[in-house]
Amino acid sequence: MKIERMRTTGFWYLASPYSHPEPEVRAARAAAVLHASGKLLEAGIHVYSPIHATHAAAVEHELPKDHVFWLAFNKAFIDPAVGVVVAGIDGWTASEGVRQEITYAQQAGKPVYLLDDDGTLRAIGMQDIVDFAAIRDFTNDLAGMSPDHMARELEEISEKIEGDTAWQEALAAALRQSRLKGESR
Repeated sequence: MKIERMRTTGFWYLASPYSHPEPEVRAARAAAVLHASGKLLEAGIHVYSPIHATHAAAVEHELPKDHVFWLAFNKAFIDPAVGVVVAGIDGWTASEGVRQEITYAQQAGKPVYLLDDDGTLRAIGMQDIVDFAAIRDFTNDLAGMSPDHMARELEEISEKIEGDTAWQEALAAALRQSRLKGESR
């Protein structure tokens, strides 16, 4: 989907990862979401980013850094939003907060899109949420694996093991996601 097609009189909620034990990672994520916000605003898309709006206050006032503290606040902005755009920045697939924002928006019947770093938008569905959960615990193991490598690994494991394992589910999910990403370009 082209970003320009998202122009509306309302606003889009920009979900992104934030929570992390290292302040440098939180700062880098805030900078990355600021960049994503800028891309959308340049395209004429009205966007609200809770990270962009609250990062400085969170640092200055030492507010909690976990998604539990921020969830009610975030829901208050998802409710009036047209839909949710997920900034595809480092950590988004492992973020519990992003997963909860996506789920909440979808339960409310709102559209949810992923904004890749190249500016490509694609719809996110319930299968994506299941896939993200399956991948979350294996992010480091899957990093750097090509889709062909994942497919071979999945085939080998499936031949040796009866029943599904978490690793098989993660491989299958990562393959689906890599294929979807390839189709959206």
